[in-house]
Amino acid sequence: MKFLNCPGLERVTELLSGLITGTGVVNGKVEAYSEKPIKSDRKLAKSLEHQYTQEITKGLITRQGSGSFGSLYEPNNRKTLIKLISTMNHSFPEYDFSSVREHHFNRENSLSKVQNAINITLNSCVDDYYPEKAEVIWSEIDDVISLEDCQVYSYIPGLSEEDPFSQLGVVWSMNYFFVNTKLKRVIYFTTQCISFNSEMINEQEFEEQNKWFQMDNSWNQNESWNTNNNNNNNNSIEEEETMFSFQF
Repeated sequence: MKFLNCPGLERVTELLSGLITGTGVVNGKVEAYSEKPIKSDRKLAKSLEHQYTQEITKGLITRQGSGSFGSLYEPNNRKTLIKLISTMNHSFPEYDFSSVREHHFNRENSLSKVQNAINITLNSCVDDYYPEKAEVIWSEIDDVISLEDCQVYSYIPGLSEEDPFSQLGVVWSMNYFFVNTKLKRVIYFTTQCISFNSEMINEQEFEEQNKWFQMDNSWNQNESWNTNNNNNNNNSIEEEETMFSFQF
């Protein structure tokens, strides 16, 4: 996988990071990755592929499958699962998601329902200014991934014993993957709210960060957010090597 430098998504991440709410601090990010393989490290993919092959040999994985990916007997289904695991490993390098299985994910059948779920959740905690930004957020994401052509998956926290969303102090979290097989890209939309009582945050630090978002001339009034520049986002996307890649 290769991380894609997308200025529009970087600004969306800024909007979703360090927001003070009634219950805690909302911290999120929206990142894009290319499926283009690199030479540096195929260890994760090879390890998981070996594990799944062993389970097929032992009869633990069969041709019959009804999960979010279908049966892992099929190579393409395994590849999709590994793709999402690799994405999370890169986004949260301090955690290892290699033990995550297919039942930790849901295949979402409705893009509009996913968008509504994200909008409603964020609006409920940052309603002072989120509604007017939602349209711009989705426009930036669409410019990079072409949402109508995506398969959408969600990650279910709490099923894995060690992940950043199951830690003590996390009030809620959202994790969505927008996968465009034609563009060979993935967008990872992840957001979590951390309680003020949690040792995971420094409340004063986040309050200082939050001042930037309350400025009258912030975000969509900045020249870099001019909608006339939205169509140029794809031209400004740069690829950056990461330590996670896979190729079958």
